[in-house]
Amino acid sequence: PYAGEQGRRSLFATEAIKAAKDLIALVEENLGCQIIIQQGILRYIQNDEQKQMFFSHQKNHGDVIACDDRSFWIESGMTIDCSLYLEGLWQMIATRGARLERTEISTLKSLDCFDHVIVAAGAGIKKFPELHELKSSVLRGQVLTCHVPEEVSLPPVSSLCKGYLALARDKETCYVGSTYE
Repeated sequence: PYAGEQGRRSLFATEAIKAAKDLIALVEENLGCQIIIQQGILRYIQNDEQKQMFFSHQKNHGDVIACDDRSFWIESGMTIDCSLYLEGLWQMIATRGARLERTEISTLKSLDCFDHVIVAAGAGIKKFPELHELKSSVLRGQVLTCHVPEEVSLPPVSSLCKGYLALARDKETCYVGSTYE
């Protein structure tokens, strides 16, 4: 719920976290296995402004705990197995009659026959003339999948700072990333 370099709380963060947890619980029930790898995320602080922001979150929202002078524990954060989550989500909606159709389109007008349309095109959103008015900036997110050699000791929890380190279920793999290129 505390996105970006400043760590500001996202609008409707409480509702979003609850909805995400409810959906994750449904997927886990459907799959019969756990997709949450870890509850909580360690957030490292880069400057005094961030520190004050997280002390404010601690006071106002109750899901942030100061660990030491340069880090906070975000209890509401989660590390999830994204591939397993998406597979389970697809299985759930497929059993309810959803159908996946892959067709390249260049205008949203070609989708007028549908009741609802969700555009999840990432940076490709700019190619739709109907969406040129959206005030958005496009950044390229990248994730590096890393094999962790035995001699390397990683922190025991997923963590955030300027980028992130997410631990995989197998402990021999981690994901390193940023929300920008």
